[in-house]
Amino acid sequence: MPMPDHDAFAQLERSHRRLEERLVELEEAADALEAGQRVAQALETVRGVAAWFGRAGARHEADEETSLFPRLAARGVALELCARLGAEHRAQAELWATLTRLVEAAEVDAGAIGRSVRALFRSYAAHVRAEEDELFPAARAALEAGELAEMLEEMSGRRGRGPGA
Repeated sequence: MPMPDHDAFAQLERSHRRLEERLVELEEAADALEAGQRVAQALETVRGVAAWFGRAGARHEADEETSLFPRLAARGVALELCARLGAEHRAQAELWATLTRLVEAAEVDAGAIGRSVRALFRSYAAHVRAEEDELFPAARAALEAGELAEMLEEMSGRRGRGPGA
């Protein structure tokens, strides 16, 4: 059943869908680079997705690490999972940094860009699955309505919307 727009987890899941869409764009661009097709356009796509992630991904990770994880920790829920997901956020940041260096290099290495993109794709596929299949159900069960409302307000504030803006 779809969650209402005012649900913090629905917002997190929508963010995951946007990320997945952008990762598909990234993969298509990497494929084009490796095939030597539309090189300038493909590089621009990679740069654009990386810039998007620098903004949207940072907010999403803050939503989890600042608004969700501490609330779960206070209840002793999913501690190991939150620690693992936080470590994955940092590893993913390194993957993005590597990809950015590769597309900004004087000599573009299409194979390295493709490998980097595929590593990001694999990392996020497993990461999103763990959040949606394990973390979010545990959080929904553990957190009270007031905590969820506070979380949503904080998340909206990060996006310049609502009372937390």
